[in-house]
Parts: sequence; C-alpha cells; structure tokens
Amino acid sequence: MKSDDATITQKKAAFKQFAPALIAHAKPEEQTWYMSMKNEDDMTIEGLEGDIEHGLADQLCSELRRTKENDMFEAKVKVLAEMVEHHIEEEEEDMLPSFKRRTIGSC
Repeated sequence: MKSDDATITQKKAAFKQFAPALIAHAKPEEQTWYMSMKNEDDMTIEGLEGDIEHGLADQLCSELRRTKENDMFEAKVKVLAEMVEHHIEEEEEDMLPSFKRRTIGSC
C-alpha cells in the first residue's frame, strides 16, 4: 500500500507511534551532538540549524496532536515527513561526515 492509499485513520495511528519515537531520538542528539557542534567555531551554524529543525518538528507534532480536520492533518503530516526526510539526509550526507573529520582529525 502506498502512503497515499492509507486511510486517515491509518495515518493518525502511524503518527501516534512515530511522534514519540521522533522526540526520543531528537532529545539525546540535541544534548550531545548538537551541543558539541555549537562549541566548534566552524560547525556552530550547523548545530544551531539542527536545534531549530528539531524545534520545528516538535512544534508540528504538537499541532498535529490538536488538529481535528482531516485535510489539515494530512497537509501537516506531509510537511513533517518532508522536513524529517530533509533533516536526515542533511545529517547523514553533510553534518555527520564533517563532524567525524573534525573530531577524528583532532585526536
């Protein structure tokens, strides 16, 4: 089943499982990795950007929990999914390799 074929009930159930997992992943990352990045002069902006993206995801999750209208729920879920996908790609392709080079290179 493609995600477009899922019913609104299925989408809401999936969100209910996804949101706590997203937050559980984000908090330790903010408290360790991003904190460390913000202390590196040449990675400060990336660390701040990660914090901001996590904050926006938290905000959207909060809004989604209160959203009753189905079309609005689907629109917000789509934006959240696109945001998270972009964030993961950015972390894996840019931020993590740069951070590894800096920390491994300094040992």
